[in-house]
Parts: sequence; structure tokens; C-alpha cells
Amino acid sequence: MKLRIGKTALLRLQRSLKTDRAIGERFGVSRQAVQLVRRKYGIPYLRDKHPERDARILALHLKGFSASAIAVKMGLYPQQVLDMIRKAHQEKAQQKGVGRAAPAAAVTLRFPAP
Repeated sequence: MKLRIGKTALLRLQRSLKTDRAIGERFGVSRQAVQLVRRKYGIPYLRDKHPERDARILALHLKGFSASAIAVKMGLYPQQVLDMIRKAHQEKAQQKGVGRAAPAAAVTLRFPAP
């Protein structure tokens, strides 16, 4: 199914629903279909759409929760959690004036053995 929506309507939906996935669910199309239309119109992705959620994720991480445990608790994919944690570490390192943040291997995802 093809998504047929105008630029202003898509902007309004993006402000209210926040994510491509939520918009896609409303219209019965995939997240990728919404992403294609958004890119066609030159509408940027909303990166900082959930500051409270991101702060909660970082707080759980600082308490020692694993990325997979946080992902399950927050209803996200583990990679999304890892990306948020890496981004926070990079921003903190830039604020301190450090040239580069810790390498990506500093935050690892551990799955239990089968």
C-alpha cells in the first residue's frame, strides 16, 4: 500500500505522533513507507522526540541495568538503547573537551548462552 499524504499533513502528524512507526500504523503502512515520503518532502527525522524517556534510559544504565534489560522494560530494541547510551557518552565527552568518546566496545550487549 502506498502512502498518499501532503507535506503539511505529514508535518502535523509528525508533531503529534512523533515517530514514523506511529504514523505508519495509523495509515496501515510500514515505517519505511513513511520514511520514504518524509525524505521525499525533505522533512528531517525527529531525533530528540522523547527527552524524558532518554533520561530514564540513561538513569537505568547508570544503575547498572544491561541494554537488553532496559530495552525490554522500555519496549525498544537493544540496539536503540545502545545507540542512545553511546550518544550520551559522546555528548558528555564533547562537553568535557575530550577529543573522542569511549570506543563503541565500552558498551556491550550480553545475551545469555542458549
